[in-house]
Amino acid sequence: MTGYKVFRNGVQIATTSALAYASTGLLPATTYSFAVAGFDAAGNSSAQSAAVAKRTPALRVGRDFNGDGRSDILWRNSTTGENVIWLMNGAAISSSVTFATVADPNWSIAGGGDFTETASPISCGATARPART
Repeated sequence: MTGYKVFRNGVQIATTSALAYASTGLLPATTYSFAVAGFDAAGNSSAQSAAVAKRTPALRVGRDFNGDGRSDILWRNSTTGENVIWLMNGAAISSSVTFATVADPNWSIAGGGDFTETASPISCGATARPART
């Protein structure tokens, strides 16, 4: 055996003489199928191996309040103490949630995210409405 042809989702993506190959440029939370075919110095190739499917891990976002893998935005009105989260879908607001008002100006938001690592939606018991400026 001189080397191996590496296939991802049925398309040849590389050749290598190594016994290991690291595939790059993969998307998070996506299933890929990999197979190999050996070849010799004369250019003779074997049949492709049986494919092995593997799913890449989901991307963890630092400010994902509803566990959908997308960054969300937390707003705090320092005058009124109102707090609002914009749940985002890319650059678009998919919904907003208003939660407990903390009127004391000595309090501020220091951080946010999925502190319990459950990736479950937040529950605040408030009705959703657009933020005021």
